[in-house]
Amino acid sequence: MRSRFRWESRLAALWATGLFGLAYTVDLVLHQGALDAVVDGWPGVASRWCAVLVCWLAARRARFARGEIVLIAAAMTAQSSGDTLIGVQAFRGVTVPFLSVADAGYVVFYVAMVISVLLTGRRELAGTASSAWLDILVGSLGA
Repeated sequence: MRSRFRWESRLAALWATGLFGLAYTVDLVLHQGALDAVVDGWPGVASRWCAVLVCWLAARRARFARGEIVLIAAAMTAQSSGDTLIGVQAFRGVTVPFLSVADAGYVVFYVAMVISVLLTGRRELAGTASSAWLDILVGSLGA
């Protein structure tokens, strides 16, 4: 019973992410005009947070033992927090400053993703020549 619930919750989170993303895309294509919270804001915010939920469910499934999965989930959480904060401020009519708290979420996203790429590379390339590490470093900084 418990395993069925886990499967169903993961499947529901994936479907919700896809449906909110599709609704957001359709809304953006069909909507023309001023910024509207119902059309421009909430479907996009909901799809981002459903994706965060999927990442944390994957981290939980891995029993938080794989650091790269936890870092990806934390990165997605930080980016979604920043996007949500900027979206709420924009819909309230507040001018978002150049350096805001939301920008910290974006910085955390990139740092956590680069570290997760390095951790994945270390695990996958154990025993490989040190020149491969230079390729990984250059590739991750170029992304």
